[in-house]
Amino acid sequence: MNLKRNIVLMATLALIVVGSTAMISRHTAQAPAKEEKVVPEKKTRWGNKGHKLVWETLTKPLAKKYRVNLKRQMISRCPSGLQYRLAEYAVKKGNYFYGTMNKYSGCTKGKFVCKFRVNTAQNQVQVFDQKAKKYTNHTQWLVAHAGPSPQNIKQSKRY
Repeated sequence: MNLKRNIVLMATLALIVVGSTAMISRHTAQAPAKEEKVVPEKKTRWGNKGHKLVWETLTKPLAKKYRVNLKRQMISRCPSGLQYRLAEYAVKKGNYFYGTMNKYSGCTKGKFVCKFRVNTAQNQVQVFDQKAKKYTNHTQWLVAHAGPSPQNIKQSKRY
């Protein structure tokens, strides 16, 4: 008697599972009549090109102003010099990567130098001008903040 009852209960349970699976698949299989095509946004990633742009347009001229030796390679617990940080390494909208440049000296907290944005597609680097409250061309910003013609500033020797 128990064997028959168990078989009937198992068969009923199997029918319930099959029926509910069929109802779920039928409900999800029906797509709306008019479906809009969703195009995922293309993400742009920070690459070697962006690093070279920041190096050539900001790091080198600012190193002359702050007398930072860029050729010195040293592994240290507290590195000194100019370093930039990006807000994100991938851009979802627009073509700009946003970052900040800081000058570090030993283990002290870095001194804020500037906020910048880079458009690698157009080879542009723009720096945020605090007075004008907008992004300006990097050469205009360097002339205003790094003194006259950063190319003419000689780097002094450090020992």
